[in-house]
Order: sequence, then structure tokens, then C-alpha cells
Amino acid sequence: MPHLSGFRSTWPELYPASISQYLAKNRLQAFFRYVTKAYRLPVNPAADLSSIKLKRTQVLPPVDMV
Repeated sequence: MPHLSGFRSTWPELYPASISQYLAKNRLQAFFRYVTKAYRLPVNPAADLSSIKLKRTQVLPPVDMV
């Protein structure tokens, strides 16, 4: 688990948007769910990763240029 936590600490540099970090975490957890099931790992190392809070930004409608 310390390796995954260290890897995840690099995500703000790799993925500036919180939605990208959220999707990367979901892919990582899905991968380890598969590996745990297919190869009978005793523990899923990605199961205890903390959640990522999504930062929502307000999108304004386009202004007509008429």
C-alpha cells in the first residue's frame, strides 16, 4: 500500500483536473479488483485508497456575438 500512496501523490502533477484523478483512481481500483480475483491475491491493495473530491467549476453559457 505505501507504493500506491506514493504513486497517487504524483497525480496532481500528472492530472491537474480532479476528474482526471478520480478516473485514474477508478481504473486503478478496477485493475486490482481483476488481479485480486483472477490471480487470487489475498488482499486488494487499492481497496483502501481514499476518495478524491471533485472540484466543480461553473460553466457559463456562450455569449451571442450578434
